[in-house]
Amino acid sequence: MAITTYPTPSSGSTNSTVLPVNASGVLLDGELTSTTSYTTTVNGNGGIAYLVANDNTAIFNVGGTQYIVPAGSVVPSNAFGSSTSVTVTNGPLPPFTSNWTSSTLTASYDWAGVNYGTISGTGYWVAVQASGNTLFNYSTDGKTWIAGTMPSAATWSSLGYGNGYFVAMGGGYVAYTNTLSSWTLLSLTNAVGTGTVAASQSIIYVSSLSKYIAMTSSASSSYYYSTTPSGWTAGTMPTSGGWDYGVCWSGTYLVAGSGGNGYIAYSTNGTSWTAYQVISSSTLPYMIQYGNGLFVAINYSNNTGYYASSPNGTWTSQTLPLPVSYLGDTGYFGFIFANGYFVAVLPSGSGAYSTNGTTWTAFTGVPAGSIGYGNNQFVALTNTVNKSYLSTTNSSLPISFGIYEGPTTIH
Repeated sequence: MAITTYPTPSSGSTNSTVLPVNASGVLLDGELTSTTSYTTTVNGNGGIAYLVANDNTAIFNVGGTQYIVPAGSVVPSNAFGSSTSVTVTNGPLPPFTSNWTSSTLTASYDWAGVNYGTISGTGYWVAVQASGNTLFNYSTDGKTWIAGTMPSAATWSSLGYGNGYFVAMGGGYVAYTNTLSSWTLLSLTNAVGTGTVAASQSIIYVSSLSKYIAMTSSASSSYYYSTTPSGWTAGTMPTSGGWDYGVCWSGTYLVAGSGGNGYIAYSTNGTSWTAYQVISSSTLPYMIQYGNGLFVAINYSNNTGYYASSPNGTWTSQTLPLPVSYLGDTGYFGFIFANGYFVAVLPSGSGAYSTNGTTWTAFTGVPAGSIGYGNNQFVALTNTVNKSYLSTTNSSLPISFGIYEGPTTIH
């Protein structure tokens, strides 16, 4: 059996937690050793209960409410009544406060795009830069980086992965590879027929649509879509204003944010779009992600964010714990939803994360302009120097856990 349970907490035991201060009784006490999840029913007295984890971080789901309990800590929960369902799992650490580690890229450039994908059974991190030269970097672990060569010295400002290909976009070009040893270069034209594609910081692959979607900041409201990385079609967004920074997929909708007119646009097929004004022309829902049932957008010009459960519903304004002056940050900034977290990173080193899209926690010390997720890791890249930042999010076994009964009120 992969879980060992104990009728009472055993002080000093390596296989049990210790009765915390203010606790009056034991509701559950045990250890996950090889199984990563344990579900049971707990009967409380209607008061609060204390959740405890030792050895490694645990996630408690208590009657539908999630609590992340770092190793060696005690977290008070909501009231426990009779027949309360509890699931204990190993899971993501709170990765955005102190457990980032830095490593060195091969050069100091404007690292604008990072993504994770698999080539021939091996997972790779790939980083591209918008400094106008041919350098890119790749890594198998997010820590040790190797230099490679792009086919053009373009402003590579976005990088996507899908269907076995890394696809970069910028400066009027698309480049793609499924080997990392060589890239194929394509030239794109503006949707109105002349000029080059302006900067883009969002390109995604939607497997259920079998399409790559690449947004641009062109005043002609252009974007590009393709079923393969080699054959792109220009489309037109429903309003002008620059759609380059944000596009996400919810499983039903593609949703893009505009940095110029306060609109979002949504599509179910990637070829026809409907515009919807969020609040006003000054709201600027620039970067947008979907997770945990919410679309969440970040304003480009201040520390305001927005969230909604549907793209054409009511968008609620919220204040993020980010500096109001982050518009003044040089270069790009990054926003992602992955592994249960919304995460924003800024070149100034300020950042914020949220598990529900409405309650945010600030962190510092990660000056980054782009962020990606893969292989149970977040990787953030600086936009001016040769640094990357790595946060590993899955905790290890064993997890010694306990749920202890408390008083009906906290003193």
